[in-house]
Amino acid sequence: RLYRKDKGQWVGGIHAKVHVDGKIGNLRNYYLHTPYSDTSHQIRTIDRYSAAYADDLRAAGRSFHLVNMITRPFFRFFRDYIFKMGFLDGVPGLIIVASTMYYVFMKHAKLWEMEKIDKARNSEMAK
Repeated sequence: RLYRKDKGQWVGGIHAKVHVDGKIGNLRNYYLHTPYSDTSHQIRTIDRYSAAYADDLRAAGRSFHLVNMITRPFFRFFRDYIFKMGFLDGVPGLIIVASTMYYVFMKHAKLWEMEKIDKARNSEMAK
């Protein structure tokens, strides 16, 4: 965090943004952002975030589509690894794109799972 806690507020869902009450500046140098301590931490985070994102999709009225679960991870691969040249980062770039593809896949898998649970609940209630 590069703002005073009493002047900033997270707004939004899983990909929230900070709204700051006051002046905002820019860093002059690069900032190395390492959000995960290791790959296990990254997988745990993906599990939490994909569940929360699937909840957000449901709340927005979105439903599961198999074609999205199949194609969207590959679109992300082409965007991040090919077009944004993630391959230039070597093994770390490959790890990042693979975990991103997994995250995108899991969002849709969890949305499917939620719908399946809802259908089972509704059929039980109808009996």
